[in-house]
Amino acid sequence: MITFRKKPHRYRAGIEIVEVLEDNEVIGAIYPTEDGIKIVSAHISKNTVDKDFAGEAIAFDNPTSFPPIPSVNIAFEPGPYEIRGGKVVKLPKN
Repeated sequence: MITFRKKPHRYRAGIEIVEVLEDNEVIGAIYPTEDGIKIVSAHISKNTVDKDFAGEAIAFDNPTSFPPIPSVNIAFEPGPYEIRGGKVVKLPKN
């Protein structure tokens, strides 16, 4: 069973992360970034995005990143939206 645990970042004071656990073993972590989140795990087996997804989720395995394990970066662009026909429709910002 997948569960989550919030913890202070080991190296960055004042930053919290969310550990992803399976059967009480850490299998990944979610870190905040300047404009979104970074999901890291040595156990990522696939990364899929809904076909109608209008945003961007970038997957990469960058050996120079910290930690040097596979990750998915997700940037957020908050703004007004509506659900139309079961889909998210972004509205113009005022």
